Amino acid sequence: MRRRSGFTLIELLVVIAIIGVLIGLLLPAVQKVRAAAARLSCANKQKQLVLAINNAEAQNGAYPRSQNALATGGMYTDNRGSWLFWITPFIEQDAMYESVLRPVTNMSWTNAKAPGQPMVSARLSLLRCPSDDFASSSFGTNYTGCLGPAPLQQLGSLNWNAYSDPGNNGLGTNWGYSIPIPPAPGATYAGDDPNPNTQPTNCRGVFSLGGLKVTNAMVPDGVSNTIFIGEMTLGANAWAQSGQWYESNSGFFYSNTMQYVGGATHASTIVPMNLKVPPASGQQPIFPDNNCTTNDTCNKNPMVAFGFRSNHTGGANFGFGDGSVRFIADDIDARTYNLLGCRNDRQAVSIP
Repeated sequence: MRRRSGFTLIELLVVIAIIGVLIGLLLPAVQKVRAAAARLSCANKQKQLVLAINNAEAQNGAYPRSQNALATGGMYTDNRGSWLFWITPFIEQDAMYESVLRPVTNMSWTNAKAPGQPMVSARLSLLRCPSDDFASSSFGTNYTGCLGPAPLQQLGSLNWNAYSDPGNNGLGTNWGYSIPIPPAPGATYAGDDPNPNTQPTNCRGVFSLGGLKVTNAMVPDGVSNTIFIGEMTLGANAWAQSGQWYESNSGFFYSNTMQYVGGATHASTIVPMNLKVPPASGQQPIFPDNNCTTNDTCNKNPMVAFGFRSNHTGGANFGFGDGSVRFIADDIDARTYNLLGCRNDRQAVSIP
């Protein structure tokens, strides 16, 4: 009897089908492993940044902040560096720092080599989350300072400012803070700088759009209970994707006389985490709408852009002041979320 050599067509198709099924079973597992690795890498990067923030505070007696010079009329001028620039000596970027200021041991703008001029042109992998592959050529950052429950400009129908002043907006009085809600867009200010975001008594986060100098003593809630930094996706924030992580004037205009400081390196907890806007086809993430045909989906709308969000499933990583990094689910209670972002509400809160 002649022995058959090779496979029949049917046998070959069966083998191919089995291989296809195995690949189909393995692919989700591989994707989960990759997502977990990206989330872990993201957390490690945030841990390094919080450590640098604390080292800067230990050396200088205050946490780093975005800085600008305030000219008459309330317009910020001069580029004096975002808070991320001010921690470059503590993330092994001394040369970058010294290209602008000298010496490294005296972190003062009086030592600037070129005050008011563009600072550096560099992209740091440390500042990009591996889960966000949007515009690798961008000088933006995925890691932003926490403003806490800071009010934001309202352009469309979305309005989360009630969370910045809960006691006067029917949300209860057990939030421990109150911040005057800013006037409507286009309103002018009396005097040089009455923006509520720049007043020390109103700045509730470790970071602020007004560049408030915050010391460790100004965090009575405890650094282990206070969010220092979180994540931002560049696609949902036009200011971040077109701005620079090192600049302090990459913000946005609050009115026709006031520019926020370092807006591209900050986010507020009043905006729901991983905010999604329901278009006609159902719930979808916010994607760039540079034409801003609809303010509620426009990535230039502060109520859309300046919230924490990530590409991690179900939540985002947040760096706390004690150096710990926690993954917080995006269905977190609004009060808990804002209390974690606020440095001085003096309310008991548990990290979920």
